[in-house]
Amino acid sequence: MSLTRPAVARSAAVALATGALALGLAVVPAVAGGTSITPHDPAAERIVPRAVAEVNGGATTFAVSQEIVHRLAAQGMGFAHVTADGEVERAASDVEAADANFTLGIRSGRMSSAYGEVTGRITYSQAGLALVDEQSDRTVRLSGFEADLTRGALQARMDEAARVDLGRFERPAADSGTVDTENRVLVTESEVRLTEESAEQLNEALDTEAFRAGEVLFDTRSTVTFDTDADLEAAFGARRG
Repeated sequence: MSLTRPAVARSAAVALATGALALGLAVVPAVAGGTSITPHDPAAERIVPRAVAEVNGGATTFAVSQEIVHRLAAQGMGFAHVTADGEVERAASDVEAADANFTLGIRSGRMSSAYGEVTGRITYSQAGLALVDEQSDRTVRLSGFEADLTRGALQARMDEAARVDLGRFERPAADSGTVDTENRVLVTESEVRLTEESAEQLNEALDTEAFRAGEVLFDTRSTVTFDTDADLEAAFGARRG
């Protein structure tokens, strides 16, 4: 027996809602009276996407702001890399400004777009960055990185604590300048600015005032690759050229 039009509409709505929840997006109902939410409405960023693109790899390079690097160095603090096993890769005495740069591989993710901006989430490898106080031997490990593109938030764990919003960034545009549908890759650069909460936690952990809310923590460059079955034009509305 064939489905009626209302039944088909309900089935489509359920499918869209399921995709939205998988991306970590909220499902926003239509306004009473059938009026749809416009891009000018604050809730518009939570509109259900049309399609979802599965991420199958890539990497992000993080470069700590040189202002923060030099500010910490003046207080006898520096950086070290953290392995996927949570071990600090080198002794604090060997830390140099260059060690504030690190690259994380992308393990998985799902992406889409809403009103011309990329949405979704990507999860990184378990490696990370350590902030080291060479005088007191205090160390703060940042690991478990995830990027919530829907909210424009970079999340990480500080030592063994729950994941927090480490910084915020502008969502990348979902256009041909960012998404190359022919080569199935998304490339974007962004500034990640410290949240008030993360700045307070880092300052408290290292007994410093070097971290300031709203200041750039990382300059990042991301290259994201997609599954061969992903419909990038449907997910991002981006066409090459």
